Amino acid sequence: MAGLFPLRYSEVQNYPEQGKYTLVLNQHLVRKPFTLRLAGLSDLPELLRLEQVAWAPNLRKSEEHLRRRLETSPTTCLVCETDNALIAAVYAQKIA
Repeated sequence: MAGLFPLRYSEVQNYPEQGKYTLVLNQHLVRKPFTLRLAGLSDLPELLRLEQVAWAPNLRKSEEHLRRRLETSPTTCLVCETDNALIAAVYAQKIA
């Protein structure tokens, strides 16, 4: 991704305000000290490290579980990097 984010999310404007789609999006973008991108299998060692530091042992996911997540739903797994270090991960799933 480009690494640009809205300066203030509350000030993002879209036109028309009502409707099924946005024709114009008005926002002030700034570069942040981090980037977001899709996670890949090459991130697996770092994702396992994050599991170790973020979760109690009974809540940690196994390497196989994380691999399956990355393979079956690659567009819903995101990582955040700063200074070439992976610092966070987000996993999303469809509920209904």
